[in-house]
Amino acid sequence: MKQTSLPYALMFKDMPDVLEAFRYFLQDYQQEIIAQMQEKDEGSVVLSLFRLAQTNGKDFITTGMVTDYMNENFKKDISNQKVAALLKGLHLRTEKKRYQGRQQRYIKWESDLIVKLHRRYILDKEEFVDLFLNKAKLDMTDSEEANNLDLEV
Repeated sequence: MKQTSLPYALMFKDMPDVLEAFRYFLQDYQQEIIAQMQEKDEGSVVLSLFRLAQTNGKDFITTGMVTDYMNENFKKDISNQKVAALLKGLHLRTEKKRYQGRQQRYIKWESDLIVKLHRRYILDKEEFVDLFLNKAKLDMTDSEEANNLDLEV
């Protein structure tokens, strides 16, 4: 988004009102793109993963749990194999762990990847921030730093 918008921002650099309107347009458009991505199966998987992490903890989420959550809460008829393929497409991996006397494959919580998924698929950037140890790594679109971005060259 930055690569495509920078030439336009340069055109508007001498017109602060137009530049401000353009910046708001880009923010709204970015929110629209995130909302569309969240409605897809990948977005449902990410949203399910975050909601399960809030209730069950980050370290003990299985593919089956994500599948069940999606089928119940998003009214989808999706199989474990499809969810596993979507998780693989999102670059999420699983690892074997023993928990409560049972050994299962749990989704590995990799902070850098999870932050990236949060930025791409979660519309409300304040939602799920309690899941991150280092909250400063989250890129808040409406943060003070983003609002003070200098686009002049």
